[in-house]
Amino acid sequence: MPTPKRYPNNAARQRAYRARLTNEQQLLRRCHPVTLPPAPAISNVPATRRWQALRQRSSEALQTLRQEMQAYYEDRSEAWQQGEKAEQFQERIDQLEEVLDALQDLQL
Repeated sequence: MPTPKRYPNNAARQRAYRARLTNEQQLLRRCHPVTLPPAPAISNVPATRRWQALRQRSSEALQTLRQEMQAYYEDRSEAWQQGEKAEQFQERIDQLEEVLDALQDLQL
């Protein structure tokens, strides 16, 4: 016996899907609010605390990216690691490390 249709057509199914996504995104925003300091009330006053927090979060995200890329590289076979693709991949990791170094040197 076939299962009964939940939605009368594809458009209704798509609307329900989008509504579920919207509800999930709103729930995530309520559960995990952004922890950055608030923007300054006066725009000409430098918001150094906010900028430092943004730099810190960016640095953490890029460090996570570097760790995952390094783990990916190390998980590949030795034959792959000696190939041309591995060299290109290692160059990307090196570029990412340069960006991280520059970000650490940034004075706000």
